[in-house]
Amino acid sequence: MQITREDMPDRQVALIMEFEPQEIEPALTKTYQRLVQKVNIPGFRPGKAPRAIFERYVGREALVQEASQGLMADAIKEALEREGLQGAEVDEADIESTDPLRIRVVFDQEPLVEVGEYNDIRVAAAPVTVTPDDVDLMLEHLRRRDAEWHDLAEARPARYGDRVTVDLETFTIDGPVSNMTGTAQTLELSEKTGPAWPHEIDEGIVGMTIGEERDLAIVFPLVYTDTTLQGKDASVHVKLTAIQEAELPALDDAFAAKMAEAESLDDLRTRLETNLRTEQETNARSAQVQAALSQMKERSHVEVPKNMVDTEIQQRYDSLTTRLQERRIAPARYFTYEGTTEAAWREGQREAARAALQELLVLREFAGREGIVVQPADIEAEVAVMLEPYADNENSEQLRAMLDTDQQRTQIANRLFERKLTDRLIAIAEGRTAAAGAAAGDSVDAASAATEPATDDAADAAAPGAPLLPSGAVPATEQEPGPLEVAGGAAEALGNGSAVDREQ
Repeated sequence: MQITREDMPDRQVALIMEFEPQEIEPALTKTYQRLVQKVNIPGFRPGKAPRAIFERYVGREALVQEASQGLMADAIKEALEREGLQGAEVDEADIESTDPLRIRVVFDQEPLVEVGEYNDIRVAAAPVTVTPDDVDLMLEHLRRRDAEWHDLAEARPARYGDRVTVDLETFTIDGPVSNMTGTAQTLELSEKTGPAWPHEIDEGIVGMTIGEERDLAIVFPLVYTDTTLQGKDASVHVKLTAIQEAELPALDDAFAAKMAEAESLDDLRTRLETNLRTEQETNARSAQVQAALSQMKERSHVEVPKNMVDTEIQQRYDSLTTRLQERRIAPARYFTYEGTTEAAWREGQREAARAALQELLVLREFAGREGIVVQPADIEAEVAVMLEPYADNENSEQLRAMLDTDQQRTQIANRLFERKLTDRLIAIAEGRTAAAGAAAGDSVDAASAATEPATDDAADAAAPGAPLLPSGAVPATEQEPGPLEVAGGAAEALGNGSAVDREQ
């Protein structure tokens, strides 16, 4: 068998295997003996037609194609061994010729990951400062959340802080924007709109009276949730139909007790300050890790196989369709609204998917080099910490049983693994590698649990209604991603360290 190799982009290799006549003869004979029993040839009893007659009747090309199926498995195995491609997977196979028999097989190789020197990477943590004004802002947030809303006693123009009801019609040069067009939409007007909301809308509504209509010119933010609209100019026709104003509760000890079961207003302020500081520290830590990881990626050479990118895109598509189903929107309808197609959407995800996977693969190699693993004892220690606040709870054993499942233990292991990675990256970034506590096989210090990403803002964390179960008992699909979960569903490729493969 003669093999011609063609190296292709995206870690793909095409091998063209050409067979000598004597190499395929045994397979042709075996195929003829099998098929001649099933093909009715005029003038011959089943199984009695000579091979030459049989070949003329069914065609030699068809016989060779059928015989090639039996040759394929052994030929591929031999070709992979000769070309040193063990571990590669078949992506597609085609018969290019039957005389001579020539088969072209495209293989996906394993990822290529060459991580550069990273021990001299340095990233300082951003300073954390919480001011009294920050606490006052959170208190105001809590007050507004507990406010009672009333129609205006006397007519007046809309102002910041009001809740308004509006009819919106939004257009770009490409046509109407469906998710910003509709009647009876409710907005709370704010001077500090979020980064993903066009602030010109709130600014334009301020000063309007009930029944008034205006045309506003807006620019969709660069971080707008719909990526097809980011940075685009648009016009918005607004009709104001109702204005309500808030009656805020008094800021006193009773309010503190109601909102967070705090002993006093001072106690509530202390809690909010602590939560704000924890949130800022978490954000600073995440930014520090991401900056260090970005530098490590820049120093590395990573090639991601096409099949891995395709799998990541499929997982992103599955995630999208799940969200659409929750909103009762058919995917086809969604793509029509967005002025695109499923195929175009998938192609638009390709570079982002590849970049995210490159980052994941760098992390996996880093974890292998640093010997970062999660031991069963680590999981047991984490479960003990999670259950400690519930030691006197009559349902403590039930809570333990809920955590003692394969799904929950895997989830805990993944979280611990991420924490170890984070600790090690930060130790390197701060030049503390000699004293780092995330060396190979170390157990996770329970105190480091405080470094996990916050999923709620500080005000919500101080409010009542905390879950009855430890956070680790929440299904994985309901938890916020950590700072290292950068590749959608493909984050499972990183796992908890038990499946990290490294070429020695």
